[in-house]
Order: sequence, then structure tokens, then C-alpha cells
Amino acid sequence: MRKSYLALAFLAFSPLLMAQLSLRNYDVIKMVKAGLGEDLVITVINASPGYYDTSPSGLAALKSAGVSDKIFSALVQRAFHICFAGTDRDQLRGLRLEQMEQLLQESGCGPKRSSPPQ
Repeated sequence: MRKSYLALAFLAFSPLLMAQLSLRNYDVIKMVKAGLGEDLVITVINASPGYYDTSPSGLAALKSAGVSDKIFSALVQRAFHICFAGTDRDQLRGLRLEQMEQLLQESGCGPKRSSPPQ
């Protein structure tokens, strides 16, 4: 009986735990400003769930915060693959970064917030 309660409690709190582990634009900015290496930031982006603001203002905020082109590219590609998971891969194969950005903008995928919640 006790194990059932523990399992139920775990299931109830799992979405909250995942939400805390999802990266946002401001997490990437924080890592860059902390001086973490480019390769490490890209590894974290690729290994973590995330919801990235790929609107023009979100992308501009990343750029003005000093995010490198290499990190920027990894973030857009990761956002694209998260948003279009389950889509026929043949339709997405060979897209350029600009095309990915455009599809992300058109789809409105993910939250549109690039600053930490108040």
C-alpha cells in the first residue's frame, strides 16, 4: 500500500520536475555569461529537453547576450527537432538553418518567453 502512494506521488510530481529541467533561452544566456565553453553549452542543449523562444526578439536577445553562432545554430536545430518530433524525417532532411528558423516561427512552437519568469 505504501509503495502505491509513493508511486502515485511520483507520478503527480513528475511533470513539475520535468518543467524545471527544461532549458529556456535565459538558461543558455546564463551559461554563456558564466563563461562555460561553447562545446559544453552545445552538449547541454543537445542533451536536455527545452523550449526555446525562436521569435525574432528571442533570437535577437540571444545574439545581443553574446551567444556564439555555433551555440545559436545548435539551439535552433534542437528547437526544430523538439518541435517537429514525429514528423516524417524525409520532409525535414536537408533543411538549411534559415529554413528551420522560418518553420519554427510559422509553427509558433514552444513558449515565447526569453527572460526568466517573474
